[in-house]
Amino acid sequence: MPFDHLAGMTLLRGDQKIRLEKAPDVFTALAPSRAERQRLQKTNGVTGVKRVAGHIFKAHVHSPRRDEAMARFRSVPHTVCHHVYKPVGASATRYYLSSQIIARFRADATPSTIQGLCSTLGVRPLRELPGTTNVYVPQAISAKIVFHFQ
Repeated sequence: MPFDHLAGMTLLRGDQKIRLEKAPDVFTALAPSRAERQRLQKTNGVTGVKRVAGHIFKAHVHSPRRDEAMARFRSVPHTVCHHVYKPVGASATRYYLSSQIIARFRADATPSTIQGLCSTLGVRPLRELPGTTNVYVPQAISAKIVFHFQ
């Protein structure tokens, strides 16, 4: 579970410090095929599934069964799922954390400039998106760096 170290930690968002805790009743799963989505829906303990973005889905569970349901879904090799985090005490806000984002660099940025900036920020450009110029998918190198979206 790659982001377990974040529970009880603080997420910096601009000048705001947000203390995080694991959401007790939901997790995210990568389900790129219809068969994977159906398997997620049928996972013991999962009460509902909803798309977050692309092939990422959130699976709703009964609070005490979250980790058990995640373990069951992960029992198939190459299956990916993650905890969802929320501000301590929040009832609606959720953060879906990832080690990858999409970053667009200025049109005049050279490959060496892009690489230098990524190195400085602790990310590495995995690939340039096809059909684009200077749009990359960077991945965090350090476990201390994560990207979030709501």
